[in-house]
Amino acid sequence: MGCIDHSAYFENSKYWLHKHICKSAHKVLGVDYEKEEIKKLTRKGYNIICQNVENLNLNRKFDVIIAGELIEHLDNPGLFLDKVKSHLKKDGVLILTTPNSNSIINFIEVIVFGQVAINPEHKLWHNYSTLKQLLINKGFRISKFYYISPPNTHFYKGVKKTVIYLRYILQKIVVTFRKDFSSNLLCIAKIDTTIKGK
Repeated sequence: MGCIDHSAYFENSKYWLHKHICKSAHKVLGVDYEKEEIKKLTRKGYNIICQNVENLNLNRKFDVIIAGELIEHLDNPGLFLDKVKSHLKKDGVLILTTPNSNSIINFIEVIVFGQVAINPEHKLWHNYSTLKQLLINKGFRISKFYYISPPNTHFYKGVKKTVIYLRYILQKIVVTFRKDFSSNLLCIAKIDTTIKGK
């Protein structure tokens, strides 16, 4: 879900997750709402459909649903998780990643500037506690949870790319001692079948 990563251009990036999934999975369906970008990628052979993940209706169930760096963009993450649940098989797995509100970079920005720089495309921040509570409230249980610091320099060029890379190095050093200061969260969750009516 949210497979395009803003632009079809990133199909050429070694970081584009959807391409890696397509190489290793038996069958893949991508979902995004970027119509023009979907057209470009379907012409190249990718199986991607245009739908809004908050009102998704595919009339089928999946073994795995991956939502990489998506939940922070949504107006209603609870509605999104309801849709995920209705599309997962009973023993299916949800894998999601999202920026960590408690990252060392955010911590430094608060100390230096008094606030965190906000991405205008993001609607919310999560940390381990808020993400866990949201998933529990929506009938999921976390089976595995990781703090990660992926290199996210593929969007940038020039000086900005260098600054982002230096931030990444700082983060790698700090998270050696405090994993919860990582830039991102990765959560693997399943439907909690112990809850009645779920």
